[in-house]
Amino acid sequence: MKVKINSKTINIRAVWMEKNVIQMIDQRKLPFQLKFFNARNYNDVAFAIKNMAVRGAPSIGAAAVYGIAQAHAQKKDIKNAAKILRNTRPTAHDLFYAIDYMLKEIKSGNDAKNSAEKYVESLVNECRMIGVHGE
Repeated sequence: MKVKINSKTINIRAVWMEKNVIQMIDQRKLPFQLKFFNARNYNDVAFAIKNMAVRGAPSIGAAAVYGIAQAHAQKKDIKNAAKILRNTRPTAHDLFYAIDYMLKEIKSGNDAKNSAEKYVESLVNECRMIGVHGE
């Protein structure tokens, strides 16, 4: 996403994970302020989704995969984390797909953080291609 700050345009992701903290643009503050919501655990991610700090199917999916990866890294019950995240938006099919993807990856023995990054990269590329082709 391109953001203009003091006449300077920068590229910034809407959601990313840094040092096991999920950071996201707090959509509730836009367009008047650029503030960030920091999620330190999957409950924070659930709060962000439910209270619309993060919006849009791709960003919600990214937050969810990072939330599952974070829960796994913190040795939390990932099935419980998945349940709580699913309940934030009962009709959000992209959210469910993202969570199912992570549960499958972890069950297969794949690294949770790498799997989350791979999923988010695919979302970024899909969104970029929609912009290129307009579909």
